Amino acid sequence: MKQLALALALSVALAPPALAGSATVNYNSSGASAFKTTTDGSGNNLSQQTIWDSVAGANGLGITANNAAKTEGVGSAGTATGGVVTVQGVTAMTPVLVNPGTNASTTGNIVANNTTAVVVKASAGTLYGVQVYGIGSAPAYLKIYNATSATCGSGTPVKRLQIPAAATAANGAGSNITFGPQGVAFGTGITYCVTTGITDADATAPAANTFLVNLDWN
Repeated sequence: MKQLALALALSVALAPPALAGSATVNYNSSGASAFKTTTDGSGNNLSQQTIWDSVAGANGLGITANNAAKTEGVGSAGTATGGVVTVQGVTAMTPVLVNPGTNASTTGNIVANNTTAVVVKASAGTLYGVQVYGIGSAPAYLKIYNATSATCGSGTPVKRLQIPAAATAANGAGSNITFGPQGVAFGTGITYCVTTGITDADATAPAANTFLVNLDWN
């Protein structure tokens, strides 16, 4: 009897500690599983499966009806795996450009005292950013056209940006605009005008040496 009690005590003392909030189920992988490892009704014949308590916290991942632990299959050529993230409005398996990987060019000008359009690129291109500054007490307006030429005060700009008025000429004012890594596509060309009126039909020339315009494009 003493030997049996000693054996039981040793077996308890030497047993591996259990993880809080977890349980391990072992069964023959060649047989059918008595439990399901996903909430969609499928069964996986694994030799060992560890299920974590939903309140295990740092000890494991909670498994609920809306948070099932499951392994996605491997995709094949032309077919994504089940765990691929989709982008709304993009056809399946269409590559999505994340970073253009192309160095942008910059065109910078001191705005002239006229309403002559400035052609940045006379073919299709992409606009990535604009920086505008001024020392005038009234604002001016940058109007960017999808065109290889433009007549200021005519046509419809793709972008209309304000060059803010400066409280004092010494301090100036400005604005930096970015259009993200993919930029804004211009299918024909990139051309701009600067006027002192906000409407598309305005053709009032800005004062000389008062405004700066920089465009980052490709």
